[in-house]
Amino acid sequence: MQRSESLLRVWPWLPAFRVVAETQHLSEAAASLDITPAALSRTVAKLESALGTRLFDRVHRGMVLTAEGAHLSHQVRDLMRLMDDALTTLSPSRLEAKWVRVVFDGHAIGALLHHQLERLMRGKARLSFEAAPVAKMAASLLSGEVDLGFATAPSNDDRIVCKPLGEVACRWATLDQTLKMPPMGPVADLATQPSVAPISPVVLRHAAMLLPTSVALPAGTRRASASAMTVWRLTRTRPTRLLLSLSSTLMSQ
Repeated sequence: MQRSESLLRVWPWLPAFRVVAETQHLSEAAASLDITPAALSRTVAKLESALGTRLFDRVHRGMVLTAEGAHLSHQVRDLMRLMDDALTTLSPSRLEAKWVRVVFDGHAIGALLHHQLERLMRGKARLSFEAAPVAKMAASLLSGEVDLGFATAPSNDDRIVCKPLGEVACRWATLDQTLKMPPMGPVADLATQPSVAPISPVVLRHAAMLLPTSVALPAGTRRASASAMTVWRLTRTRPTRLLLSLSSTLMSQ
């Protein structure tokens, strides 16, 4: 009971803290919460006083998280996502309004995501996704900017859970008759290619891209022999049930 009372004392201030932590700008955070910057500043001060530690360094152009503030921010995001997942389980209709933000590296994974998009939409999951190198995925996941990552290599950040989901058959393809078809080489070669999906004939006329064999190609496409690419799922330390089910759907062939 004593532990619950201690948590309840700071609980009302945590949502506001999260907004400030994500924007790192008091006025911007206050505008999104529809309160005054002064009131939000007092809320942050009360939380810091209750915890007995400084959560932000106040700088000229904003507020920068301290090490303690960054740790609390990660925990609050995970806690709120676990609560949201529990509420979605109790009320499945909430899923219709839920957006899940996915980040991927390399156009091969981007094409795979597009290939499975219709199945996700029929399941009422609303998906937005963008490309980013693996090196930036951990920061985006931990900050809450994205919910789920797919990559051709694991992250080096031990706060990110990296799980190999399996291998996807891929091959190089292009419509440009003057391009030399790249060999199936190290995954690092993907970083030099633009992340483009769905596959456009315009892009294929000017580039050779590594693509899943399950993705339909335009007529006349030159193709190299198939090889396998391992797909990794990247999530926060505690991925929610929804994220796990979405990744399973995305990888199903």
